[in-house]
Amino acid sequence: MLASCPADAPALALLPTLTIVTQATVPPEMLKAFQCAVKECDKKPLTKKEQQEVAAAGGKRCAKLGEIKHACVDEKMSKDPNCRTERTYDMKQRPPRVVRDASGAETSGYHAAKAAIVAAGLPLTKGRFKRPDAIFGKKAPYHVFDAKFPCSAKVKSGTVDAVNLSAAGKSGGPMMSKWQRRNYQKIADGSSKTKGTVTPVSPADAVGVKC
Repeated sequence: MLASCPADAPALALLPTLTIVTQATVPPEMLKAFQCAVKECDKKPLTKKEQQEVAAAGGKRCAKLGEIKHACVDEKMSKDPNCRTERTYDMKQRPPRVVRDASGAETSGYHAAKAAIVAAGLPLTKGRFKRPDAIFGKKAPYHVFDAKFPCSAKVKSGTVDAVNLSAAGKSGGPMMSKWQRRNYQKIADGSSKTKGTVTPVSPADAVGVKC
């Protein structure tokens, strides 16, 4: 019989502990709901006023059009009781925390978050605050979604019609920078040991989805 050697004990104690990190899975119905919102908002006709606003934006036409389409996604997704839209997170917190107003309520949208940040005396440092389009989940890990609307060559050239479809064939994944994905992943993970999900969606990602 082989006897265990006491001298091995210190060496065994130095072996690293294996940490297994599990990954949450995006529920299909959740993904479909966001894909449909992106798809429908991309096809939604602009009002005469919106057409004029986009055309008057000059070199910032794409940004203005994207702003209108994102507002549409916000409107659609905010009707889902399980979804929180346009929540601003303070990335300096560990884990990141939603910006709240003086009453303790979560702010929604840029202007409400900015007012709360200024009132709290916090600096509006570039990159400190992040605002995903939609977040699902009562507690971490969360499912974070972000709409991407690649601007078409037509709009870039100055042609603005009632319907301005995004550039075809461009998936949302490559449009999300590594820096944005890293920050959104921190929001999705929260304080959970299970990793949350981050899903960028463009109209191209919703092709074939029946809404």
